[in-house]
Amino acid sequence: MTKAKGKERVLRAVRERQPVTYKRAPIRLSADFSKETSQSRKDWQEIFKMMNRKNLQPRLLYPPN
Repeated sequence: MTKAKGKERVLRAVRERQPVTYKRAPIRLSADFSKETSQSRKDWQEIFKMMNRKNLQPRLLYPPN
């Protein structure tokens, strides 16, 4: 979807939890992460939980240096 209107329509539908369709066919959107990315997210999960318990607001800066 290269058109801005199409992108906005999909993003709005996802935010509102409406079914997303393309040419009247329902489509499912899912995150697709590599094995390394999934493992890295898992490793950081406990750290973020601890920071949230201490009322800190953890942020990740992209691109990582």
